[in-house]
Amino acid sequence: MGAHMDIIKFIRCNREVSELLEEICDVSILPILKEPQNQNGQLKYNIAGMTFAKEKSGSEYILLEDDSIGYWGSEGKVGRIADNLTDFFELIVNCPYWIDYLDCSQYSSKERLRRFANIIYEEHVEMFEEDMDVQLGELQKELANKLNICLYEDVVNKVLIKLFDVANRKPGMTVTYTEKEGRKIESSGSVFF
Repeated sequence: MGAHMDIIKFIRCNREVSELLEEICDVSILPILKEPQNQNGQLKYNIAGMTFAKEKSGSEYILLEDDSIGYWGSEGKVGRIADNLTDFFELIVNCPYWIDYLDCSQYSSKERLRRFANIIYEEHVEMFEEDMDVQLGELQKELANKLNICLYEDVVNKVLIKLFDVANRKPGMTVTYTEKEGRKIESSGSVFF
């Protein structure tokens, strides 16, 4: 968890970058690492880690013990989403609201995924223009420059295929929920399912 933490420290100390990250990506970096959501002891993770960021919905981003990034979604999606913090920030800056890209059926071919990704991105561009009166592409460039990460032309090959592969790598990050009656429910280990 050492070297990659520099980017987290940088964001914590830079209010402008922190606000851009929240505005573009709906991601807030926590002031300190904390234990992941456990719903009063009813959630157990198969890979240890510490939460470093949250979304407004309450979903959490977890730096796992192998330096990969896990996601615990308030809507039930759970799994690994990036190999490291650099890949995580490239995912959320290149694909704001990345969860909209999780339609597994669209990953059957790169061309199909490219069309799907373009549609999702254009919807986001329109949303930013209508709701916030800002240019998403310009904000992405500014944030990528400040974080010293890549903003890719080829999001399919450089970001989304990587997300799909990481999310489906075994062993997956899983969470087991124990109901009050003792019955256990385990997540699939991939944010795509």
